[in-house]
Amino acid sequence: MPFFPAEILLSIADVASPRALRSLRAASKTCHGLATPAAFRSLCVRDRARSAQGFARILEDNVLAQYVQEVVFQVSCADYYGRSSNKETTEDPDIEKRIETIEAAFSLLYNLPNLSTLRLIFHPERISEDAMYLEFASDELKLRTERAVLTGVAVAAASPNLSLRSLTFLNLSCIHWATFEQPAFHNLLSPLEHLHIASKCIGYVHEGFNESIPYVDFWTLTIPQCFLLPASLYARSALTTLALHSGEDFGLAPNFSLADFHYPCLTSLSLQHILFHETAGTEEFILQHKDTLTHLELRECKIKMEDFADVPEMVWSAVYGRLADGLQCLTELVVEECWEPWWKTMPLRYTRLDPAGSFLPPDDDDLPEGDAEALESFRAVVAARKARAGR
Repeated sequence: MPFFPAEILLSIADVASPRALRSLRAASKTCHGLATPAAFRSLCVRDRARSAQGFARILEDNVLAQYVQEVVFQVSCADYYGRSSNKETTEDPDIEKRIETIEAAFSLLYNLPNLSTLRLIFHPERISEDAMYLEFASDELKLRTERAVLTGVAVAAASPNLSLRSLTFLNLSCIHWATFEQPAFHNLLSPLEHLHIASKCIGYVHEGFNESIPYVDFWTLTIPQCFLLPASLYARSALTTLALHSGEDFGLAPNFSLADFHYPCLTSLSLQHILFHETAGTEEFILQHKDTLTHLELRECKIKMEDFADVPEMVWSAVYGRLADGLQCLTELVVEECWEPWWKTMPLRYTRLDPAGSFLPPDDDDLPEGDAEALESFRAVVAARKARAGR
């Protein structure tokens, strides 16, 4: 092949896809040496036995393993962000082999001495046409695949050689897997700088507060005790970025409060579908990090009204005002309000429980005024602060 200066080859290696880089490695000895580190810097593992086998071979290669900094497990029907990709997939004929191979491969993660980022993308939820059930083709297989990955990761976490800085779960099922209780799994969370959890419901669509469903147990016990607590155990907690996303409203369960946790280095916080209420401690949690927080995202969050109340005791205009005054370091703000097709008059900012335990919007006449104006004022305050910081 024509001769290219090493600088040009390195520039190509920085932007080329992993597949292109592996082809480049075969071109010449020079290309092989220059392209190899970039070709194996980030590995994507699919939910197929063949993909897991190839991943395991890299893990067992001491030379290649040292280049790996990021591992992404991505099911074939999801994109990098966990959204449904609508791609047609072929099933492995030997399901047991697939499950065993995936678990065995991820149990070897400790062989990657420079691994810092782990991104686990599980199956996205699909809603049937009647919207009564979350529709999963081969539910059991999908859950077994998820459990295999998590079990393998927990096995690898028992080794002191595995120390992550970034851990992401997308489409994590609301199930209290036994793996989450293992000390090795907790040790994996302690040194994290970035933690992102996006959960999905399984089975019935969640329509209210019911202590018997796994969804409530997941947010009452699993998330606080198995994720948030281990990440905050040390006074010098390294966590700088935290994202808690749910497909359904959460924050009503008893004994659940974000205010119980503090991360002294937290600069970025993203919350989706969390309820603001004094028992949930959401506002208190945010303001506890006023000295460090520079980025805040509130996506489809609502205020929970008291049972049988005609008007809310807590209102968004007051919440936005307190956040604007208290978060003096905040320079980035994202607020996405909830719009429902059956509730088109305004964003769904408030919710309450009816006697049957279902979430219901209040009547238009009962809603407070000034919320939209307070949000715009909050945005303006943050934008002005960002402009001053950029001077």
